[in-house]
Amino acid sequence: MKDIKQIIFEGLMSGNINEDVGIELLQNLKEKENFDIQTDIAIIGLSAKFPGAESADEFSENMMQGKDCITSLPLNRLHDIHKYFDYCGMDASVLPKGGYLSCIDCFDYHFFHLSAKEASLMDPHQRLFLQTAWEAIDDAGYGNNALKGSKTGVYIGFGDDAYYRRFIQAVDSDDLSMATVGNIKSVIASRIAFLLDLKGPNMLVDTACSSSLVALSLACQAIQNRECDYALVGGVKLIITPAVDAPSLGIESQEFRIKSFDENADGIVWGEGVGALLIKPLERAITDRDNIYAVVKGWAINNDGKTIGLTAPSASMQEEVLIEAWKKAGINPKDLSYIETHGTGTQLGDPIEVSALQHAFRRYTNKRQFCAIGSVKTCIGHLDHAAGMAGLMNA
Repeated sequence: MKDIKQIIFEGLMSGNINEDVGIELLQNLKEKENFDIQTDIAIIGLSAKFPGAESADEFSENMMQGKDCITSLPLNRLHDIHKYFDYCGMDASVLPKGGYLSCIDCFDYHFFHLSAKEASLMDPHQRLFLQTAWEAIDDAGYGNNALKGSKTGVYIGFGDDAYYRRFIQAVDSDDLSMATVGNIKSVIASRIAFLLDLKGPNMLVDTACSSSLVALSLACQAIQNRECDYALVGGVKLIITPAVDAPSLGIESQEFRIKSFDENADGIVWGEGVGALLIKPLERAITDRDNIYAVVKGWAINNDGKTIGLTAPSASMQEEVLIEAWKKAGINPKDLSYIETHGTGTQLGDPIEVSALQHAFRRYTNKRQFCAIGSVKTCIGHLDHAAGMAGLMNA
C-alpha cells in the first residue's frame, strides 16, 4: 500500500491524476474504508463532441458557464438538408431547434484506410464514433497501436435503424450493395476492433436513452470478470435530417427548452452528440501511471416492470436501482454532494425522479438540502443513446 500511496501522490504532483480523485483515493487509503483498488474502475481517456463543443474540455467549459447550446440547425448543414428534401419533394422550410453539432460530415478517410466512396456511404454515426473513439484512446496515451492485439472490449450505446441507408436508397440505389457494411449497426463497434486488432468482447447496446450507461456497466462488469483488460465505451446520436428522424413522442417542448425540475417545464428538446471513454482496472491504472479522470465504484441496472404505461417510469424501481448502486459502490449517500440526474423536463418523469431520490436518501439519513441535483439536458437537449455519456462527463 505504501507504494500505491507514493504513486498516487506522484500522479497528483504531475497532474496525471485528477486532483479530486487523487485526494479521495489517498483519504480512502488512510481510512481503509470505501476503497477497493482491485475492483474499482478508472476512466483514463475520453473524447466528446456535444452541442456547442468540439471537445470534452470545451464541453466542460460550456457547462461551467451554463451556456445554452439549443440552436437552429447550423447554416453549414442546411445546404445538404435542403438538397435532400428538394430531391425527395419534402418541405424543409421549418426545422426544429435542438442541440446540434456544428459538423457531421468531416472525416479523414485516408487516416482510417478507407476510400472516399466507401466513407461517403458510411452511416455518419459510424464515422463520428470511429474518430471519437480513436481520440479517446490517444487521450489515454495508448495511440500508435499500443492496444494492438490486446484484450480490449468495445461497448457502444446506439440504436438508429438504418436511416442513412434509406437516404442512399432514395438517391442512388445502385450504391446500396457497397453501402451495406457501413450501415449495419453492429459494425460501429466491430470496425473499431478490426482497425485496432482488439480481441475483447464487442457489442452494441440499445436500451434507448440509458444505452451508453448500460454499455459502461457491462464494460465494468466484463473488466471485473477479467473478460477484458481495457474497454472502450461510448454512445452516439445524430439527427441527420431534422423533422424526419428526430423521434416524436408527444413530449417535445413547445418552447424548445428543457426546464428540468421546473414547474413550468413542458417537455424535451432533442439533441445529438458522441462521447467515448477508455477504462481499465484502477489498480493497473495507478501502477501504470495512467492519467485518471475519475473512478467508477459501482453501478446497477434494472427495469420498471409493469407501470401505468409502457413509457411511464416507476419511482420504486428508480429508488431500488439507486440503493443497489450505492451499496455496490460502498458509499453512504449522506456524503454525496451532487447527483447528475436524467432530468428530462417532463411533467411526469421529473417528479417521479425526485420522489425516488428522496425516498432513497431517507433510508440512510434525515438530512436535507445537502446534495445538489442537476441535468445537462437543460443546456444541450436530450441526446437519446448518447445522453448517458453527456451526463457522466458533466458530473
